[in-house]
Amino acid sequence: MINARRTIFLAMSVALFVAGCGGDDASETTMTTLVTTQAAVAPTDPPTGSTEPPTTTAPLPTTVPVTTTVAPTTTTLPPGAHPVAGILWADLLPGPEDAAVYRVDMVVPDTPMSHQWGVAGDLQARMEYGVEWFGRAGTYDRLVFGLDGPGTPGLVFYFRLDDPWVVEFLGMEAWPAGDTGRGPEAVETFAEPATLDLSGGTGETFTLDGFVTAIDSFGVDELDASVAVTLRNAEAGPVTVAAGTFERAMVYEILLFGPIVGGPDFPIEITVSPGNLILRMSMPGASIELLESWG
Repeated sequence: MINARRTIFLAMSVALFVAGCGGDDASETTMTTLVTTQAAVAPTDPPTGSTEPPTTTAPLPTTVPVTTTVAPTTTTLPPGAHPVAGILWADLLPGPEDAAVYRVDMVVPDTPMSHQWGVAGDLQARMEYGVEWFGRAGTYDRLVFGLDGPGTPGLVFYFRLDDPWVVEFLGMEAWPAGDTGRGPEAVETFAEPATLDLSGGTGETFTLDGFVTAIDSFGVDELDASVAVTLRNAEAGPVTVAAGTFERAMVYEILLFGPIVGGPDFPIEITVSPGNLILRMSMPGASIELLESWG
């Protein structure tokens, strides 16, 4: 009996050791467990004439491997989340009742384009959703800087923001003298919306071509334009601007090139953040920067 107990003890020790030495796999985990069973052994009859009861010889343990496969776990992002930064599209956009203040300097951007915007100052901003644009069919969303009182200059960007991380850019207006009843002094529009896909990963570039009409006091220009959008930083912050430091921010590089600029490529950097939309937009000779947060 001592030998039988020692044999069972050694078998169990080996089983525990082997089970503890399993490996890991990047896609699934396999665990092997050693199960000890005993084979049935017939009792042995005592010698003839003996008064002892039949005895049973202890069987040797049998080790059977049992394999268990654990399925890999996957993480599913919520609807509307950026596939890299995880920021929700709905969290990026300010509400229709929200307002912010931006420091705008769009007087003379350093670009060979013939038109100038001429808008500057600390201007209150708002988002307006589902509005009409004179001369255009349908409704649009627009980001308005200033233009909230007599003589207040204004800068207006028109978009469609229906799909997460897709911006259909229509164009922009400049009102250097405010709304004098004669309309904007400069307008730049795409013949077809410039559909910008912002869902790419860091370093990925999305490029499109379009046709732009630019109107101002110098006349009308109709020019081809090319736009390249690259997500430069998807680390989601932190970024510091005049309004403070924001822990979740993404930086995009937009390159405007072709006949629209009439010279060297024109780089634009845009930083976005949840709840504040644009933290900063900078380009050669001009900038727009958040001065007081949305709320």
